[in-house]
Amino acid sequence: MKKPDGLSKVLIVSVILFAGAAFAFAIPAPKGLTLMAAFEGGTLYRTGQGEAGSYPVVMLKGGWREMGRQYGRLLSSDLKAFYTLAVEETLFGAGETYDHLLKISSGFFAPYPQKHKDFLYGMAETSGLTLEQHIMLNVVDPYVEIFGPDIEAKRLACSAIAAWGPYSLDGTLVMGRNYDYAIAYKKFNPFLAVVVMDAEGEPNKTASIHWIGTTLTQNGMNDKGIFLELDTDMYTVSPTFRNRVPVVSLLLSFLQENSTLDQIDASFAANSSDFGCIIQVADDSSAYSYEWPPYGVRRRSESGREGLLVATNNFVPPLPEAWLAAGYPAEPAVEDKRRAHLLALGDSYKGRIDVTAMKEIMDVNYEDGGARHARTIYQLIAVPGSRALWIRGFDYSDWVEIDLGALFAP
Repeated sequence: MKKPDGLSKVLIVSVILFAGAAFAFAIPAPKGLTLMAAFEGGTLYRTGQGEAGSYPVVMLKGGWREMGRQYGRLLSSDLKAFYTLAVEETLFGAGETYDHLLKISSGFFAPYPQKHKDFLYGMAETSGLTLEQHIMLNVVDPYVEIFGPDIEAKRLACSAIAAWGPYSLDGTLVMGRNYDYAIAYKKFNPFLAVVVMDAEGEPNKTASIHWIGTTLTQNGMNDKGIFLELDTDMYTVSPTFRNRVPVVSLLLSFLQENSTLDQIDASFAANSSDFGCIIQVADDSSAYSYEWPPYGVRRRSESGREGLLVATNNFVPPLPEAWLAAGYPAEPAVEDKRRAHLLALGDSYKGRIDVTAMKEIMDVNYEDGGARHARTIYQLIAVPGSRALWIRGFDYSDWVEIDLGALFAP
């Protein structure tokens, strides 16, 4: 048999690539999404028609390393661009050094469970970035709250409000979330992605909403209809226990392993946090706030307001005596009216809150009696019962709807 010459090899490879692309684009895209590419069982979509103001939506399937390979190849160009923007221009540009960032990011990564490490290792096989670059990119988000010097970004950080039952228009639970952080991070919004994982051995499919290139989540929903989001409490003493699995890794596991709020509750009780944080968890009929310093955890609901939950990045007094004895708060808290503002807004909208009303509530600025302020980077609205999600990235997009139910279905 005659061996193919150089030109024939090129033609053969071209035919294979074309056939693969043709197969990929024969896959029907869920409503509101445009199919962009497919690789080794993973699929990349973008919201809308891929225009400015759209977000990548990645569907991954298989083992953890396999999913990492899919992720790395499908988002290769975005990962390289985000590394340049987030690490080189933003962190190094502010005075951070390569060696120091690699040291703290490696320490942050070291306690990860092996499956989450494998996911990042898989990324490095196909993305075009080195493993060290991926490890540094993975710490871009927690950098400010755990390692960074931007104190103001820590004091008026994230907030959330959930309404259901008597506070909701029809009883449906709706949760809104403000992601508040360093102002420089607004330019990261084009790299905010929805990553749907159908991981081998995990009971639940999950959707994580976060910056690309991370093996963690601060916002997520699973196919059983549980949504959670993280707020940072920065008044906790010693908020860096680097010998523990980071909370942002645990939360991803919580969603993948737990199908009910009772199961989630048991997971909080069985694990210790690495820094002070406040996690809001909701299903289709209730929501709770978990105040989670490194020395304990408690589940909180609103006293006297059935159907409403409000959280900011401060624990709500009175606090357990053991927490006070452990040194909380580590510094005097600044005046923060967001909790009072959101409670008042919830009461004023009582019986009328749906997605439209939640958008109105989240559009009220701090100065006008709301919670949104200059450091609000992006906002999310989730309806766990219908697996629906809305994203708004400031200086980037208006509200964009994503039907997670359709993505969980295959």
